[in-house]
Amino acid sequence: MASVDYISMATNLATKNSSQEDVRKFADELLSIAHTSVPGVDVIVGALQAVINQENAGIVQKQLFTDVVEGLKPPMNPEFIKRIGLGIINMLSTRVIAYEDLIRHLKQLLASIYEEERNYEEAANILLGTLSDTSRSQNPEERAKSLLHLTDLCLRAGKLDDAEQVIARVSMKQHELQGEVLSQYNFYYAIVLDKRRKFVDAACRYYDLSISRFILPEDRKAMLQKSVVCLILSPESPLRQRLFPALFNDERCRKVVGFNILEKMYLNRLIAPQDVVEFEGLLEAHQRSEVGEESYLQRFILEHNVVALSKIFKNISFSKMASLLNTNVETVERISSQMITEGRLEATLDQATSVISFKRSQDKQGLEQHFLAACQEANNVFDRIVNLHPEWYSKNFPTDVSH
Repeated sequence: MASVDYISMATNLATKNSSQEDVRKFADELLSIAHTSVPGVDVIVGALQAVINQENAGIVQKQLFTDVVEGLKPPMNPEFIKRIGLGIINMLSTRVIAYEDLIRHLKQLLASIYEEERNYEEAANILLGTLSDTSRSQNPEERAKSLLHLTDLCLRAGKLDDAEQVIARVSMKQHELQGEVLSQYNFYYAIVLDKRRKFVDAACRYYDLSISRFILPEDRKAMLQKSVVCLILSPESPLRQRLFPALFNDERCRKVVGFNILEKMYLNRLIAPQDVVEFEGLLEAHQRSEVGEESYLQRFILEHNVVALSKIFKNISFSKMASLLNTNVETVERISSQMITEGRLEATLDQATSVISFKRSQDKQGLEQHFLAACQEANNVFDRIVNLHPEWYSKNFPTDVSH
C-alpha cells in the first residue's frame, strides 16, 4: 500500500507546478524510507519511475533525481545505494545528454563501492560506460587521472583489452601531462606493454621510471628490477641493444636479481640452467607463457646461447651445438633456422652435413663487443680496488711521476 501512495505522490508532484522546497522534502522522505529496508528501496525506484514517466515535468524531474542522488551516501547500506543507483541509470538511459553529469557522478559512486568490495570487474565495467562522455567539466589532468584509475581497475580485473583502450586515450594527451601524473601514465603503460609481451618497450618505460624523481626510492628499485626482467625476456632488436649498455653500466643493477644473466648476455657468454633458477621465481604468469615450443625465458636463453656460440665457432655441428646448449638437435636446428630467416643471426645451415656456419663479420662484431666489455669491467674492478685500498693506490700509482 505504501508503494502505491508514494507513486501517487510522485505523480502529483510531477504534474503540478511544485516548488523546489516541495521536491526537496519529497526526496528527503524517499531517502528516509530507503535507509530502512529493501522494500523502501523498491519504493524509491518506483516513485522515481513515476516521475520520469510524466511529460512536461523536466524541472521537477531533474531536481528530484539530483536531490536523491546527492542523498545516496553513508550511513545508507551500500547494497541499497547500488540498487537505487543502477535503477536510476537504467531509467535515464534514454536521456543521457540531459543527465550526463548526474549519470557520470552516479557511475563514479557505484564504481567506488564496487572497488571497496574488491569487485574490480564491476567497477571497471561501470566506468567504461563513461568513456564516451562529452562533458568539459574536467580539465586535462583530472581527465587523465580518471582514465589512469580506470586503467588500474581494468588491469586488476584482468581486462587487458580494455586497459589498452583506455591508456591509448591518455596517450593522445600525454604531451599535456607532467610530474606525478606523467609518471603514473608511464607506469600503467609499461604494465600494459609488459602484459602484451612487448618486453623491450616495457623495459624502456620501467627504466625511465627507475630514475624518475617523482617515484619513491623503493619503487624505483622495483621499476629497475622489472626493467631487467623485461630486457632479458625481449628478443634481439636495435632498441634492446641500446638499452643493454644503460642497464649493464648502471651500478644499481649489480644488486638486482638477474644481473648475472644480464652480464652474460651483454658479454655474449653462455647461460647455464643454474643461472636462471632465482630469476625464474620473479616471473609473472604472462612472462611464463609459451612461445612456440618453449617458454619466453627458455626461448630467449636458447637464442642468446646460439648467438654466443657464433662468437666462438666459425662452424659447428648440430649435435655438438645441442650438447653445449643442453637441448636436442631438432630444437637447435629450428631455433637457428628461425633466427636466420628473421635476420637475427648471420649464418648458413647445411642440412646434408648437419653443420651451421657463422659469418666472420659477426665474429668481428663479437670480438669488438668482448673487448669493450672487458675494458669496462677492468675499469670497474680498478675503481673498486682504489676505493677499498687508497694507501696501496697512492704507493703504487703516485700522481707526480718523473720521466
